[in-house]
Amino acid sequence: MGDILIKVATLMGLTIIIGFFIALIIKLIVLIIHSSGNLAKYDRNYLKEIQRARNIKKMRIRRLYRDTANENEIIRSRYGSSYDEIFKLKKSKTK
Repeated sequence: MGDILIKVATLMGLTIIIGFFIALIIKLIVLIIHSSGNLAKYDRNYLKEIQRARNIKKMRIRRLYRDTANENEIIRSRYGSSYDEIFKLKKSKTK
Protein backbone atom coordinates (compact mmCIF):
# COMPACT_ATOMS: atom_id res chain seq x y z
CA MET A 1 0.00 0.00 0.00
CA GLY A 2 2.86 2.34 0.80
CA ASP A 3 4.48 1.67 -2.57
CA ILE A 4 1.29 2.67 -4.40
CA LEU A 5 1.00 5.97 -2.47
CA ILE A 6 4.64 6.80 -3.20
CA LYS A 7 4.15 6.06 -6.93
CA VAL A 8 0.96 8.17 -7.03
CA ALA A 9 2.68 11.07 -5.22
CA THR A 10 5.63 10.81 -7.61
CA LEU A 11 3.34 10.92 -10.66
CA MET A 12 1.44 13.89 -9.22
CA GLY A 13 4.69 15.77 -8.62
CA LEU A 14 5.92 14.94 -12.12
CA THR A 15 2.64 16.18 -13.61
CA ILE A 16 2.90 19.46 -11.71
CA ILE A 17 6.52 19.96 -12.81
CA ILE A 18 5.64 19.25 -16.46
CA GLY A 19 2.68 21.68 -16.23
CA PHE A 20 4.87 24.49 -14.90
CA PHE A 21 7.50 23.75 -17.57
CA ILE A 22 4.91 24.01 -20.36
CA ALA A 23 3.52 27.23 -18.82
CA LEU A 24 7.07 28.65 -18.80
CA ILE A 25 7.54 27.78 -22.47
CA ILE A 26 4.22 29.43 -23.37
CA LYS A 27 5.16 32.53 -21.37
CA LEU A 28 8.49 32.77 -23.18
CA ILE A 29 6.79 32.46 -26.57
CA VAL A 30 4.35 35.23 -25.65
CA LEU A 31 7.20 37.48 -24.47
CA ILE A 32 9.14 36.88 -27.69
CA ILE A 33 6.12 37.70 -29.82
CA HIS A 34 5.36 40.76 -27.71
CA SER A 35 8.92 42.09 -27.98
CA SER A 36 8.97 41.76 -31.76
CA GLY A 37 8.36 44.84 -33.90
CA ASN A 38 5.26 43.48 -35.60
CA LEU A 39 2.97 44.65 -32.83
CA ALA A 40 3.34 48.29 -33.84
CA LYS A 41 1.92 47.37 -37.24
CA TYR A 42 -1.03 45.63 -35.62
CA ASP A 43 -1.56 48.55 -33.24
CA ARG A 44 -1.70 50.97 -36.20
CA ASN A 45 -4.21 48.76 -37.97
CA TYR A 46 -6.28 48.57 -34.80
CA LEU A 47 -6.26 52.36 -34.46
CA LYS A 48 -7.25 52.70 -38.12
CA GLU A 49 -10.18 50.36 -37.55
CA ILE A 50 -11.29 52.36 -34.51
CA GLN A 51 -11.09 55.59 -36.49
CA ARG A 52 -13.07 53.99 -39.31
CA ALA A 53 -15.76 52.86 -36.87
CA ARG A 54 -15.97 56.38 -35.42
CA ASN A 55 -16.32 57.86 -38.90
CA ILE A 56 -19.10 55.42 -39.73
CA LYS A 57 -20.88 56.35 -36.49
CA LYS A 58 -20.58 60.06 -37.30
CA MET A 59 -21.96 59.47 -40.79
CA ARG A 60 -24.92 57.54 -39.40
CA ILE A 61 -25.66 60.34 -36.92
CA ARG A 62 -25.48 62.93 -39.72
CA ARG A 63 -27.81 60.87 -41.91
CA LEU A 64 -30.24 60.43 -39.04
CA TYR A 65 -30.20 64.17 -38.38
CA ARG A 66 -30.59 64.91 -42.08
CA ASP A 67 -33.48 62.48 -42.42
CA THR A 68 -35.13 63.92 -39.32
CA ALA A 69 -34.72 67.46 -40.68
CA ASN A 70 -36.25 66.39 -44.00
CA GLU A 71 -39.20 64.81 -42.23
CA ASN A 72 -39.75 68.01 -40.27
CA GLU A 73 -39.73 69.99 -43.51
CA ILE A 74 -42.27 67.61 -45.03
CA ILE A 75 -44.52 67.99 -41.99
CA ARG A 76 -44.20 71.79 -42.14
CA SER A 77 -45.03 71.93 -45.82
CA ARG A 78 -48.01 69.64 -45.38
CA TYR A 79 -49.49 70.99 -42.16
CA GLY A 80 -48.02 74.48 -41.97
CA SER A 81 -45.25 75.91 -39.90
CA SER A 82 -47.20 77.68 -37.18
CA TYR A 83 -49.04 76.05 -34.34
CA ASP A 84 -52.22 77.99 -35.18
CA GLU A 85 -52.45 76.29 -38.58
CA ILE A 86 -51.85 72.87 -37.03
CA PHE A 87 -54.48 73.60 -34.36
CA LYS A 88 -56.95 74.70 -37.04
CA LEU A 89 -56.27 71.55 -38.99
CA LYS A 90 -56.83 69.37 -35.95
CA LYS A 91 -59.97 71.32 -35.06
CA SER A 92 -61.40 70.96 -38.56
CA LYS A 93 -60.68 67.23 -38.59
CA THR A 94 -62.55 66.70 -35.34
CA LYS A 95 -65.74 68.33 -36.62
